[in-house]
Amino acid sequence: MPIEKRDVMFKSGETFAAGWFFLPEPMRSGARVPAVAMAHGFGAVKEMYLEPFARRFAAAGIAVLVFDYRSFGASGGEPRQRVIPRDQMDDYHNALTWLSLQPEVDPNRLGVWGSSFSGAHVIQVTAHDSRVKAVVSQVGPMDLDQITRGLDGAEQFAALQQLVIEERIRYAKEGGERYVPSAGRPGEGFALQADEDSYNFGTQAKATVRRPEDQARVPLRSSSIALVG
Repeated sequence: MPIEKRDVMFKSGETFAAGWFFLPEPMRSGARVPAVAMAHGFGAVKEMYLEPFARRFAAAGIAVLVFDYRSFGASGGEPRQRVIPRDQMDDYHNALTWLSLQPEVDPNRLGVWGSSFSGAHVIQVTAHDSRVKAVVSQVGPMDLDQITRGLDGAEQFAALQQLVIEERIRYAKEGGERYVPSAGRPGEGFALQADEDSYNFGTQAKATVRRPEDQARVPLRSSSIALVG
């Protein structure tokens, strides 16, 4: 089945989110199709292997909006790479609104898809947005606090909590952002901890984007809040 791919954007917060809209080609009958909103995990953007997932949905006759969260990738927003779960879930709600307004889409048949960090987002979005009729959570971290404690151990987790406090104080005094790696091997400091295979996969995924150095870091202030409060 032929698939059309469009570059699109939609309003989210005080800025915009950029995305790709995948649409099954045979729309001549005028029948509206179901649609899915799709975004990536922690610190990642749409170019990092999401297109094959979107095309599989589109090949099955389902339209897909793949988008970058605000402050990531092609989307607007400052500071860049800011990981704020509340805002990212709001981006999903706004993506659903955009989809519901498209003439090709049936607004009564909308779904959400998330992977890793966004796998948790879509559960929350579904719980609070009655427009969602189907949800897919791929390896979603349902209890990120517990996961982080388990990976880091009690001592390092306590150190991360202290780091959060210190960063809040520094930001209150100085402003501006301090950036840290978005992922690291266990013991490599503040970042998402990953085993060797996961770390290498993530590194390869980052290398596929136009500015891989941007995707390799996140602001300490937002990432610390996202992970340890």
